[in-house]
Amino acid sequence: MKRHTLVILFLWFSAIRLFAGIYNIDNIEMVHLADSNKYVCNPDFILNPDSVAVIDEMLTI
Repeated sequence: MKRHTLVILFLWFSAIRLFAGIYNIDNIEMVHLADSNKYVCNPDFILNPDSVAVIDEMLTI
């Protein structure tokens, strides 16, 4: 049972890497330039919108 769980987790994390983009300074969105109250850039939508809002609020203070 433990081995099956590890295999499933490995496959799931591998699948995430296939769909994630490759980002560098030239192609990542600068959200702070569009809105001075935004700091979190989340192009692959890994974080949910509520988490992004909380992090942006923490960084604003």
